[in-house]
Amino acid sequence: MDIGTAGTAFGLLFVMELGDKTQMAVFSLSGRTRRGVAVFVGATAALLVLAAAAAALGEVAAEFLPERALTVVAGVGFLAIGLFVLWSSLRGGRGEGDGESVASGSPDRRGALSVAALAFGLTLVAELGDKSQLAVIAISARTGKPVEVFAGAAAALALVTLLGALAGAIVAHRVPQRLVSRVAGAVFMVIGALTLAGMM
Repeated sequence: MDIGTAGTAFGLLFVMELGDKTQMAVFSLSGRTRRGVAVFVGATAALLVLAAAAAALGEVAAEFLPERALTVVAGVGFLAIGLFVLWSSLRGGRGEGDGESVASGSPDRRGALSVAALAFGLTLVAELGDKSQLAVIAISARTGKPVEVFAGAAAALALVTLLGALAGAIVAHRVPQRLVSRVAGAVFMVIGALTLAGMM
Protein backbone atom coordinates (compact mmCIF):
# COMPACT_ATOMS: atom_id res chain seq x y z
CA MET A 1 0.00 0.00 0.00
CA ASP A 2 1.17 3.50 -0.88
CA ILE A 3 1.20 5.23 2.52
CA GLY A 4 1.88 8.62 0.91
CA THR A 5 -1.33 8.53 -1.13
CA ALA A 6 -3.35 7.35 1.85
CA GLY A 7 -1.77 10.06 4.00
CA THR A 8 -2.57 12.75 1.44
CA ALA A 9 -6.20 11.65 1.26
CA PHE A 10 -6.38 11.53 5.06
CA GLY A 11 -4.93 15.01 5.54
CA LEU A 12 -7.07 16.67 2.90
CA LEU A 13 -10.32 15.07 3.99
CA PHE A 14 -9.64 15.71 7.67
CA VAL A 15 -9.02 19.44 7.12
CA MET A 16 -11.98 19.69 4.77
CA GLU A 17 -14.49 17.96 7.03
CA LEU A 18 -13.43 19.39 10.40
CA GLY A 19 -16.20 21.77 11.41
CA ASP A 20 -18.30 20.85 8.37
CA LYS A 21 -22.09 20.63 8.46
CA THR A 22 -21.99 16.85 8.88
CA GLN A 23 -19.76 17.04 11.95
CA MET A 24 -22.06 19.67 13.43
CA ALA A 25 -25.11 17.51 12.67
CA VAL A 26 -23.41 14.51 14.33
CA PHE A 27 -22.68 16.63 17.39
CA SER A 28 -26.27 17.87 17.54
CA LEU A 29 -27.81 14.44 17.08
CA SER A 30 -25.51 12.98 19.74
CA GLY A 31 -26.53 15.70 22.17
CA ARG A 32 -30.23 15.11 21.69
CA THR A 33 -30.25 11.31 21.66
CA ARG A 34 -27.39 10.79 24.14
CA ARG A 35 -26.33 7.86 21.95
CA GLY A 36 -22.98 9.03 20.64
CA VAL A 37 -21.83 5.53 19.72
CA ALA A 38 -24.94 4.82 17.64
CA VAL A 39 -24.66 8.21 15.91
CA PHE A 40 -20.96 7.56 15.20
CA VAL A 41 -21.67 4.10 13.74
CA GLY A 42 -24.53 5.29 11.52
CA ALA A 43 -22.81 8.43 10.25
CA THR A 44 -19.49 6.67 9.66
CA ALA A 45 -21.19 3.85 7.74
CA ALA A 46 -22.80 6.41 5.41
CA LEU A 47 -19.51 8.23 4.88
CA LEU A 48 -17.69 4.98 4.12
CA VAL A 49 -20.29 3.99 1.53
CA LEU A 50 -19.96 7.37 -0.18
CA ALA A 51 -16.14 7.34 -0.02
CA ALA A 52 -15.99 3.85 -1.55
CA ALA A 53 -18.30 4.88 -4.37
CA ALA A 54 -16.26 8.03 -5.02
CA ALA A 55 -12.93 6.16 -5.03
CA ALA A 56 -14.32 3.59 -7.48
CA LEU A 57 -15.66 6.34 -9.73
CA GLY A 58 -12.23 7.96 -9.74
CA GLU A 59 -10.65 4.64 -10.77
CA VAL A 60 -13.13 4.28 -13.65
CA ALA A 61 -12.33 7.80 -14.80
CA ALA A 62 -8.61 6.94 -14.71
CA GLU A 63 -9.23 3.99 -17.05
CA PHE A 64 -10.97 6.05 -19.73
CA LEU A 65 -9.35 9.48 -19.61
CA PRO A 66 -5.79 10.42 -20.68
CA GLU A 67 -3.40 11.34 -17.85
CA ARG A 68 -3.19 15.00 -18.89
CA ALA A 69 -6.99 15.27 -18.92
CA LEU A 70 -7.12 13.76 -15.42
CA THR A 71 -4.52 16.26 -14.23
CA VAL A 72 -6.54 19.18 -15.59
CA VAL A 73 -9.82 17.81 -14.21
CA ALA A 74 -8.26 17.17 -10.79
CA GLY A 75 -6.57 20.59 -10.70
CA VAL A 76 -9.71 22.46 -11.72
CA GLY A 77 -11.72 20.34 -9.27
CA PHE A 78 -9.44 21.27 -6.36
CA LEU A 79 -9.55 24.94 -7.34
CA ALA A 80 -13.35 24.82 -7.56
CA ILE A 81 -13.63 23.15 -4.15
CA GLY A 82 -11.26 25.72 -2.66
CA LEU A 83 -13.20 28.62 -4.16
CA PHE A 84 -16.51 27.17 -2.99
CA VAL A 85 -15.26 26.65 0.58
CA LEU A 86 -13.75 30.15 0.74
CA TRP A 87 -16.87 31.72 -0.79
CA SER A 88 -19.10 29.90 1.69
CA SER A 89 -17.02 31.03 4.65
CA LEU A 90 -16.83 34.64 3.44
CA ARG A 91 -20.59 34.92 2.93
CA GLY A 92 -21.20 33.89 6.53
CA GLY A 93 -20.97 30.09 6.41
CA ARG A 94 -24.67 29.65 5.71
CA GLY A 95 -25.57 26.00 5.30
CA GLU A 96 -22.66 24.83 7.41
CA GLY A 97 -24.77 24.44 10.51
CA ASP A 98 -27.37 22.11 9.03
CA GLY A 99 -28.73 19.78 11.62
CA GLU A 100 -28.19 22.03 14.62
CA SER A 101 -31.92 22.21 15.24
CA VAL A 102 -31.86 18.49 15.93
CA ALA A 103 -30.22 19.26 19.26
CA SER A 104 -33.06 21.39 20.55
CA GLY A 105 -35.56 20.14 23.06
CA SER A 106 -35.39 17.25 25.49
CA PRO A 107 -33.27 14.13 24.93
CA ASP A 108 -34.57 11.75 22.29
CA ARG A 109 -35.46 8.31 23.64
CA ARG A 110 -35.02 6.31 20.42
CA GLY A 111 -33.25 2.96 20.52
CA ALA A 112 -29.63 2.61 19.40
CA LEU A 113 -30.53 0.94 16.09
CA SER A 114 -33.07 3.64 15.28
CA VAL A 115 -30.57 6.38 16.09
CA ALA A 116 -27.88 4.71 13.96
CA ALA A 117 -30.32 4.42 11.04
CA LEU A 118 -31.30 8.08 11.43
CA ALA A 119 -27.64 9.16 11.50
CA PHE A 120 -26.94 7.01 8.43
CA GLY A 121 -29.81 8.54 6.46
CA LEU A 122 -29.10 12.13 7.44
CA THR A 123 -25.40 11.79 6.65
CA LEU A 124 -26.04 10.05 3.32
CA VAL A 125 -28.35 12.85 2.19
CA ALA A 126 -26.13 15.64 3.55
CA GLU A 127 -22.91 14.33 1.97
CA LEU A 128 -24.21 13.02 -1.38
CA GLY A 129 -22.36 15.07 -3.99
CA ASP A 130 -20.57 17.06 -1.26
CA LYS A 131 -17.09 18.53 -1.71
CA SER A 132 -15.52 15.60 0.18
CA GLN A 133 -16.90 13.15 -2.39
CA LEU A 134 -15.60 15.29 -5.24
CA ALA A 135 -12.20 15.39 -3.57
CA VAL A 136 -12.06 11.59 -3.24
CA ILE A 137 -13.02 11.20 -6.91
CA ALA A 138 -10.32 13.69 -7.95
CA ILE A 139 -7.56 12.14 -5.82
CA SER A 140 -8.47 8.61 -6.93
CA ALA A 141 -8.54 9.61 -10.60
CA ARG A 142 -5.26 11.52 -10.31
CA THR A 143 -3.33 8.81 -8.47
CA GLY A 144 -4.99 5.68 -9.88
CA LYS A 145 -4.89 4.20 -6.37
CA PRO A 146 -8.50 3.93 -5.20
CA VAL A 147 -7.76 1.51 -2.33
CA GLU A 148 -5.21 3.85 -0.74
CA VAL A 149 -7.43 6.88 -1.33
CA PHE A 150 -10.39 5.09 0.23
CA ALA A 151 -8.29 3.98 3.22
CA GLY A 152 -7.04 7.51 3.90
CA ALA A 153 -10.42 9.12 3.31
CA ALA A 154 -12.22 6.53 5.44
CA ALA A 155 -9.83 7.06 8.34
CA ALA A 156 -10.22 10.85 8.14
CA LEU A 157 -14.01 10.73 7.89
CA ALA A 158 -14.27 8.27 10.78
CA LEU A 159 -11.99 10.42 12.96
CA VAL A 160 -13.89 13.62 12.20
CA THR A 161 -17.18 11.86 12.92
CA LEU A 162 -15.79 10.53 16.19
CA LEU A 163 -14.76 14.05 17.18
CA GLY A 164 -18.25 15.27 16.35
CA ALA A 165 -19.96 12.52 18.34
CA LEU A 166 -17.73 12.55 21.41
CA ALA A 167 -15.92 15.88 21.54
CA GLY A 168 -17.98 18.19 19.31
CA ALA A 169 -18.49 20.74 22.03
CA ILE A 170 -14.74 21.29 22.47
CA VAL A 171 -14.15 21.64 18.72
CA ALA A 172 -17.10 24.02 18.32
CA HIS A 173 -15.91 26.32 21.13
CA ARG A 174 -12.17 26.36 20.39
CA VAL A 175 -11.89 26.21 16.60
CA PRO A 176 -13.87 28.90 14.77
CA GLN A 177 -15.68 27.28 11.87
CA ARG A 178 -14.91 30.14 9.50
CA LEU A 179 -11.18 29.80 10.19
CA VAL A 180 -11.27 26.06 9.48
CA SER A 181 -13.22 26.67 6.27
CA ARG A 182 -10.82 29.33 5.07
CA VAL A 183 -7.76 27.19 5.77
CA ALA A 184 -9.36 24.26 3.96
CA GLY A 185 -10.29 26.45 1.00
CA ALA A 186 -6.79 27.89 0.73
CA VAL A 187 -5.22 24.42 0.97
CA PHE A 188 -7.39 23.09 -1.86
CA MET A 189 -6.65 26.07 -4.07
CA VAL A 190 -2.91 25.61 -3.55
CA ILE A 191 -3.23 21.90 -4.32
CA GLY A 192 -5.27 22.70 -7.45
CA ALA A 193 -2.66 25.15 -8.67
CA LEU A 194 0.20 22.72 -7.98
CA THR A 195 -1.70 19.91 -9.73
CA LEU A 196 -2.29 22.03 -12.84
CA ALA A 197 1.41 22.98 -12.79
CA GLY A 198 2.33 19.28 -12.74
CA MET A 199 3.95 19.51 -9.32
CA MET A 200 1.59 17.04 -7.62
